[in-house]
Amino acid sequence: MRSALVIQHEPDGPAALAADRLVHHGFDLTTLQVLDWGSTLSDVEFPDPLSFDLIVTTGSMHSVYDHDRIGSWISREIDMLRSAHAADTAIFGICFGAQALCVALGGTVERARVAEIGWYDVVSDVPEHIAAGPWMQWHSDVVTVPGAATELARSVVGPQAWQ
Repeated sequence: MRSALVIQHEPDGPAALAADRLVHHGFDLTTLQVLDWGSTLSDVEFPDPLSFDLIVTTGSMHSVYDHDRIGSWISREIDMLRSAHAADTAIFGICFGAQALCVALGGTVERARVAEIGWYDVVSDVPEHIAAGPWMQWHSDVVTVPGAATELARSVVGPQAWQ
């Protein structure tokens, strides 16, 4: 059986439908809860990423540049994702998870000039895989896609999907 690590940052931010699809496709899931209610610092230990066939890292109310304010777990997650990528482990980043993966691979994340909260148009280069918008958005950051990656979809604010 294939194994997947699901990194869940806040208790109310599960992989939900993505996790359901993974189970449907025969993955055995391990969920790592990073933060608990009310905690601003976590000493969570990230497992060896080479123990999994896939890593799914989900959203968070934090941004990757919050590491100085809220604790070292962000840097440790980025390091773990960098190791997983170097070992050719498949990684799927959603929201904060995409930010962390972006930084792990040499991209950047910063506060966007305008937050996207609500329904926003998204243009897709691969509509057979990523439908054009409108998409529901809830973020105030923008990524610069890592140099070796390909942007797949965007809004007026910035990249929305990349690989």
